[in-house]
Amino acid sequence: MKGALTGQDNPASYPNVNFVPSAGLKWKFTKDEDLSIDYYGRNNQPNFYQIQPVVDNTNTQNIVVGNGELKSEFANTIVSKYRKSMTGKGQYFEASFAYNLVNDKIVADRTIEPNSTIQKTTYRNTDGYFDIKSYYLLQPLYSRIICS
Repeated sequence: MKGALTGQDNPASYPNVNFVPSAGLKWKFTKDEDLSIDYYGRNNQPNFYQIQPVVDNTNTQNIVVGNGELKSEFANTIVSKYRKSMTGKGQYFEASFAYNLVNDKIVADRTIEPNSTIQKTTYRNTDGYFDIKSYYLLQPLYSRIICS
């Protein structure tokens, strides 16, 4: 990415290439039972205004300064899912576990200028974050209605 703001002589550039892998495995134990494990990679490149190292004071209440040292953030996600149909009992079971790890998370760093209402915004990379999600589901496949 290359470019310059209107009226600025010093252009900004961001030479970066990311390879984003993905992979998946699935085991089918029986016709009613399976397990899958998937990996997804995802990246988020900084936009032009986040890397342009120039003071943007078009809004005098919110001054923005880009960060030319900003790196792209990268997310790693692993999802596992187990499914089983129990036709003899008329039930279905599903459980999932997901782990997401983001490195070099891009965040807005906002500060208030002392004794004023002016906010200054710049961007930086944090160490990142992670989250874990899981769920399970147990439900009947069908319901019996008995009429007499």
